[in-house]
Amino acid sequence: MGTVTVRDLLTVPGLGLRLLSAGAVIDAVIRWAHPTELVDPRPYLQGGELVLTVGSSLAEDPAQWPVFVGRLLEAGACAVGYGVGDVTEQVPVELVAACRERGLPLLEVPAAVPFQAITELLADRRAEARTAGERQVHQLSAQLLDAMAADRSLDELLAIVTAELGGQLAYRDGVLGWEPSGAADVPPSSSMLRHVGSVLAVRRHEEDLALAHRRAEAGRLLRLVAVGKADPEGLREALCAAGLDPDGRMVVAAWPEKAAALVAGALGAALLADLPGLEGSSGACVSLSGDGDVVLGVAVDSSLPCGVAASCVLGDVASALPAALAALDLSRRRGAPATHRDLVSFDGLLEQQPTDRLRPFAETLLVPLAEHDRDHGTAFVPTLRAFLHGNGSIGQTARDLHLHPNSLRHRLKRIGDLTGTDPRIFADRAALAVGLWAWERRGRQ
Repeated sequence: MGTVTVRDLLTVPGLGLRLLSAGAVIDAVIRWAHPTELVDPRPYLQGGELVLTVGSSLAEDPAQWPVFVGRLLEAGACAVGYGVGDVTEQVPVELVAACRERGLPLLEVPAAVPFQAITELLADRRAEARTAGERQVHQLSAQLLDAMAADRSLDELLAIVTAELGGQLAYRDGVLGWEPSGAADVPPSSSMLRHVGSVLAVRRHEEDLALAHRRAEAGRLLRLVAVGKADPEGLREALCAAGLDPDGRMVVAAWPEKAAALVAGALGAALLADLPGLEGSSGACVSLSGDGDVVLGVAVDSSLPCGVAASCVLGDVASALPAALAALDLSRRRGAPATHRDLVSFDGLLEQQPTDRLRPFAETLLVPLAEHDRDHGTAFVPTLRAFLHGNGSIGQTARDLHLHPNSLRHRLKRIGDLTGTDPRIFADRAALAVGLWAWERRGRQ
């Protein structure tokens, strides 16, 4: 037995201790015994002590015993032992009353029992605990090393530790934490937790290296599939190992580089691949999983850019990958997840274009209108915006702007004169729409 409680001391043969404060909690662990004759020993107590005294400092003023008990409780002492025979033949009634009132365990120490006998007992028990703890560390280390040699996973190693230590374990960032799961669980020493945590850290590092290697291998194969130099069927084994059905539909999603560690657990069954940069794109982390809604949920929860292609079968992964990468680029620009549907929208198409490709549309088609509005008080830009939103309908736009149709036609002609386009012609109207989009985005930026 390593730890000693007040209850344990009462049962030690030869000490003959007697509990005088009935109803007190006697199952607290005694950290150490502290003999003292000070009226106020608080500066020398750290909590958990059995305070031993013969009462010499309070013999002439027994009314101070309640104050003494209050100070012990304030310092966190777990019990007080009074040695009879030196100063008084009996434990002072004031001390007994104060301990009973405050719930502090009070032990009567017989005259024949020196305080040293109690301190030596606690020292022996502490040494026993240290030796037993070291033995437990060595035995547990041997079990963990054998399990690692057998290529057991980190979760399996944690199960071994839990079976040995009891309680509930939590391993995070190289630190092993322990919480009791019941009153009978005895907390392991901090040195035990540090040592076991260091062993688990080695296993975690090995698993991380293995995962990184598998992601790199999957990424190289996926790149070959994307450029037509490998058959998608080559991914079948990796998909099965990841818990996916290679014959079912799957969702290809692209994430920023180094995102695998952040999304792996949340995605559930998924094949993760570190994809080298394809022509015109930087490297990315690619996931193949079964549920697009889960992917989008992970992207939102993690605040990571993410591009999601349409669900596909294994044979179509090569065409889904560029769509996922394009959606990832769009997601970075928008600051929100993007899907294949966003790629086929007008805004999505323009958001994928470099700024220098859109600048001529804004400068050639919109700047002249905006400058004319500024210098002459016209409303050509609002008129163009309403005409585009009205799908090129003269009647609808005239009603929206509260204009006569002929007045609207006159404005559209003036817009054409200033820009060299005719808003009533579809191709020119599309160019004006691109110019308006680029001009307004430049204003927002």
